[in-house]
Amino acid sequence: MSADNIHQIIPVEQVEAEQQQQQQQDNTLLSWESNDQALDCRRCHRWFNFITRRHHCRKCGQVICDRCSANRALLPSHQIIQPPHASHLDQEQCAQQPQRICDTCVDTVVCEISRNTKRRASSIMSECPVCSRQLGDMHTEEQEDHVQACLSKDASKINAGGIRYVVYKLTPSSTLIGQECVICFEEFESGDTITRLNCMCSYHGHCIGSWFAKGKECPIHSQ
Repeated sequence: MSADNIHQIIPVEQVEAEQQQQQQQDNTLLSWESNDQALDCRRCHRWFNFITRRHHCRKCGQVICDRCSANRALLPSHQIIQPPHASHLDQEQCAQQPQRICDTCVDTVVCEISRNTKRRASSIMSECPVCSRQLGDMHTEEQEDHVQACLSKDASKINAGGIRYVVYKLTPSSTLIGQECVICFEEFESGDTITRLNCMCSYHGHCIGSWFAKGKECPIHSQ
């Protein structure tokens, strides 16, 4: 058999690691576009005004209008484009919430989800659905114990003593600026009144007030 006919078998884990590394390198070429740099939507070119508001695609970082960014998707933390002042902790927290993506990026995201779903079809539980910790190196019983512990911890943190919260005004240096309220999908801005629940999720004060009129659970953790 000639050398040309010999094919190296590469483990799936190595392929995934290389793909993630490549995605991280690709993201270094993308950046959060400043609102001041965009007078019109980067997709439909409608001019921004009081009615047509600016939003950011969390996949490419460009400024777009609401009409061109009606899609939402859960993105891995290393794929989320954040404002320059955002911390690594903000990145991890955003990965737990659906992110706004533009019409151009949605096709890419759908293809990635489809590809990852097929690749992981043989694995019943590759990561914890609560904390996203990799569980591939655990036995089935260990996986179940870990997930149960995460669920119990999360529930006690949210329900103990009922819903507690802190209300405050956003300062210009806040790391929340540029992120989206998952209730109204509007970005947080300096001066906004924010309500932070005891589960550390933050919302516009008027948004969570209307939500609490229907129930006493965090919108994210009640799903």
